[in-house]
Amino acid sequence: MDKRLPIQKPQTQEKILNQIAGRIAERRQMYPTKEVHALPSKNQITEPYIAGNYSVTLRESRRRYVRKSTGIRVAEFIETPTRLTRDYLMLVYGHGPDLRGAQGDVIQQVMKRYPILPHYARRCRFDHGFYIDLEHAFFSILLIAGWNLHYHPRKILGMGRPPSDFPFQNHSIARNSLVSLAQPRVLYWCEPKTHRPHPFTTFNPITNESISALIRDVLNAIAADAISCGAVYAHTDGYIAPDEPTARRIQQMIADWGLRCGIKYEGAGKIRNAGNYKVGDEETVNFRKPGQDNDWDAIADVPYKRWLQNNFQHLAGRTE
Repeated sequence: MDKRLPIQKPQTQEKILNQIAGRIAERRQMYPTKEVHALPSKNQITEPYIAGNYSVTLRESRRRYVRKSTGIRVAEFIETPTRLTRDYLMLVYGHGPDLRGAQGDVIQQVMKRYPILPHYARRCRFDHGFYIDLEHAFFSILLIAGWNLHYHPRKILGMGRPPSDFPFQNHSIARNSLVSLAQPRVLYWCEPKTHRPHPFTTFNPITNESISALIRDVLNAIAADAISCGAVYAHTDGYIAPDEPTARRIQQMIADWGLRCGIKYEGAGKIRNAGNYKVGDEETVNFRKPGQDNDWDAIADVPYKRWLQNNFQHLAGRTE
């Protein structure tokens, strides 16, 4: 039986932004927030605090500071990209898919598998190579499968509601937070004297390990296919082809999955090791530093790869 979740119709982005602005206003009544150019330094803080990448919250006075340069404006407010994404997920979905029994066991196997995302490197030089990039890989998979999909490897890949009305699609941090915020939530509070972080777990209603598992499966499977096509490098959602025929095969393979890709760099180059390469004028930070050149092969086996591709491709056809 197909247990696909009911698909809700997308709302207008204007309506969603108005709802998010309302949530921000309510939140700031409880946590008075100051939008600043620089977050308070450690020696300025005199009470326990929670420090994030884009904000600081004082636990006793309940004051909050948001860095303007990394924030996004919604109505008269500037808010962090992760907080805005959490608001969207709570408004539109409310909670993640319910995992029970055998389905939950299979998803946990994927989540515990190594590596999380693919990384492959084969030492070589080439006269005219191509760096091929999956376009907005995480978000593209979300648009095809839906955020609240029903995923049980080898049995069901049921389409959920795609986040096609997500208002911050052009902001990479907000876009990728649709996936990262769906993990079990661990925060860190710090003492004002030692600034030593203390982890604590809070309930996260939008935990969704199904979408994380699907993304890991799809990207590891595509990386394996890219290497079969002749790629000499693969990392998460990027692949290096040493020549044009190989590049064409990789591009066609990605299209067969129902995804889009583009050429990010091209030209003469070299693969040194994992995370160290040069393609045309683009080279990694440590490419010229002395060090050992070696091969690297860390791609998770997806034993149901063909089943996954057939079902994922079917969903991609439905969203075209």
